[in-house]
Amino acid sequence: VRVTVTVVSDDVDRNMPLGKAFVQDQTGGFVLMLPEGKKYDFGQTLIVVLKGAEKKAESELQIVPEAATSVVAIGAPDPSVQPVSIAPSALDDNLYSLVSVSGLQVSEEFRLSGFTGSIKFDAKGKSAPVYVVTSPEASWNGAYIPTASGTVTGLLTKTSDGYVLYPRTSADLSELPLEGKRHNGE
Repeated sequence: VRVTVTVVSDDVDRNMPLGKAFVQDQTGGFVLMLPEGKKYDFGQTLIVVLKGAEKKAESELQIVPEAATSVVAIGAPDPSVQPVSIAPSALDDNLYSLVSVSGLQVSEEFRLSGFTGSIKFDAKGKSAPVYVVTSPEASWNGAYIPTASGTVTGLLTKTSDGYVLYPRTSADLSELPLEGKRHNGE
């Protein structure tokens, strides 16, 4: 069994977990564990042989190929891949995919903070939080977090504590307005 998928992670701004690539097709996505030293560009099409692959039962759907030869890049990367725009109600339907989630605002306890580590956001209409992750090496590490409700783009996973969103670049945070209303109308 093999699947053809597109790489939707991008480590240009150094905010992706090491050794992982987020990949997806029209039916969904998963996290592909990469052999040491292997890297694929955003928009690259891959054929992944699943025979002998191992599924890790951790907080995210991870596929570990049986061998480095079980992943083959085909063609040139297509940088025009776009995120799927979703409301918080569709988070569970779009796990392990590149998404733009509307209706997010930084949680009260993180107001007036900067992006660093795992910052809790509230998703309109959802009880589970969305954690926006920023690595120490990311170009926006330490930047002020706008407090108004807006949209964040990134790669979506889920843990027992809530959803996790990995922005790829600072542009993925550009739809969080500096001024505007929060969910409570404030």
